[in-house]
Amino acid sequence: MDVGLLMIVKDEAANVRPCLAPILHLFAQVRVADTGSSDDTVAELRKLGIEPRSDQTRAHECWSLAAVRNRLLQHLSTPWILSLDADERLDAAGLASLLSRTEEVGGWFTAWNTHLPDGSVIVDYKLPLYHRQFCRRGVVHDNVQVDLRRQGGSARWSDDVVL
Repeated sequence: MDVGLLMIVKDEAANVRPCLAPILHLFAQVRVADTGSSDDTVAELRKLGIEPRSDQTRAHECWSLAAVRNRLLQHLSTPWILSLDADERLDAAGLASLLSRTEEVGGWFTAWNTHLPDGSVIVDYKLPLYHRQFCRRGVVHDNVQVDLRRQGGSARWSDDVVL
């Protein structure tokens, strides 16, 4: 699977290396938009060989990150997109297994666990890997599922990766 990584960051200097270093080699292209970091995020990305684009959320788009992600998508030419946040972590072997899938689907759902400071975990799901024909929609918690359904696409579950 020919996959591009799409990421939006702001003040994530402490997170970009632990998030990206173990998995960068699995992507044909990597595109990151920085939405106004005031820390060393841009410098950390450059150390990883990534030149981030500068972008901002906009009032006429209701400050939506979906709009930023969709603009960034235009700078990727890969047929598959993995959208990731800097505070998320993926196991490289599990991600490689997921990326080796050949089923004809519009995207892949994975488990998405949020670890809280008290040690508890909120178990949820996310569609982080999807075909580029689908775009992000939504204002607060943007996702691809809405557009996937609107276009009649389908997604499958993968146990290969937990975010």
